[in-house]
Amino acid sequence: ARADTCSDAEAQPTVTEWASAGFLRDANRAFRKAIELVPANAGYKSSLGAVLFAQGRYADAVAMLREAVRCDESNDFYHGNLAHCLFTQQRLGEAEAEYRTALRLGRDKSKYHDSLGTVLLAQRRAATAELEYRNAVSGATTAEAAAVYQVHLIPALRAQGKFTEAVAHCPKLFGFMAPSV
Repeated sequence: ARADTCSDAEAQPTVTEWASAGFLRDANRAFRKAIELVPANAGYKSSLGAVLFAQGRYADAVAMLREAVRCDESNDFYHGNLAHCLFTQQRLGEAEAEYRTALRLGRDKSKYHDSLGTVLLAQRRAATAELEYRNAVSGATTAEAAAVYQVHLIPALRAQGKFTEAVAHCPKLFGFMAPSV
C-alpha cells in the first residue's frame, strides 16, 4: 500500500512499538508528524487515538478515532477502536452503534459479538447480551477464545436469574460439575 492512502499501516511499526513500550509522548509526537505528512491516513489517526487514550485524554482520543473512521469507513478495526473508547466512557448507545458497524464489516465477528454483548449487558439488556455472547462462542476460531467468550456469557445468564445454567455452562472452566436439577 502507498503511504498516501487511508489504510496504509506499513510505516507504523516502530512508532507503535514505542507506544507499547510506554513512550507515549514520543509516539504522540511521531503520529502527529506522520498525520501532517499524510493527512488522509486512517492508520496513523487510529494509532494516535490509541496513544491519546493511553494518556487518559479520552475526548481527544474519541475525536481522533472518529477522524480515522471518516477516513476509512469500511475498516472494522477503526470502528472497534472507537467503540471501545466510547464504551470506557459509558457512552453506551454510541459504542453499541460502532460495534454493530464493526460486526457488519468485520473479519473477527466473534470478537465483536463478545464486545457488543458487554455493551448490552452494561445497558441491562441481558437477554440480548446472552445472544451476542452465544454468537461469539459459536463463531470462535480457537478453543481458548471460545473459553473466554463462555466466561463472559455467565454474567448475562446470572442477570436473567439463570443461575443453574450459569454454573453448569462451563464446568470444565470451574473444575467441577454443577449439581443436577
